Amino acid sequence: MHGDPLYFIEADLRHLEQAIEEVRQQIRHAKHEAAESVEQSSESWHDNFTFEETQRQLRMLLNHLGGLSKQRERAVLVEIPTRPERVEIGAKVTFTGLGDGEETLILGSANVSTALSELGAVSYLSPVGSLLLGARIGETRSGTISGRNVTLTISAVRAAEELLDDRTGSADA
Repeated sequence: MHGDPLYFIEADLRHLEQAIEEVRQQIRHAKHEAAESVEQSSESWHDNFTFEETQRQLRMLLNHLGGLSKQRERAVLVEIPTRPERVEIGAKVTFTGLGDGEETLILGSANVSTALSELGAVSYLSPVGSLLLGARIGETRSGTISGRNVTLTISAVRAAEELLDDRTGSADA
């Protein structure tokens, strides 16, 4: 494994694996399109717009697949905590210091799927996520978020019931 591990809860890891498979399918389709464009045209490959466009798409898709595959190689599955005592991946945290009043979010995986993002999850690698990671109730954490110095005070850490309810797979839909 090259690089630091990337931590994922199960739903986000499945989402990453699905994204890899979708890109692989897109690559197969683009290769098929490129082959057809050469077979159906008497023009040479350098005068064939369809061929050149599919080659551009292939390069883009292969780069995207490479990035996703590197993430998967570094991925480490973490369990969603049922009784967190500190802010950890899969926990729900309430804090003050970003705006007016309290805010609550779920600390999510390295890459948070759209479905979990809609539940209020942010990556532990995000500026606010990395600042909160490991904090306990009553603790304050100071840092810079979007060029602004902030001091966050943690008022609650609890299980993210939304994630516990969705461990069977509906969260990554």
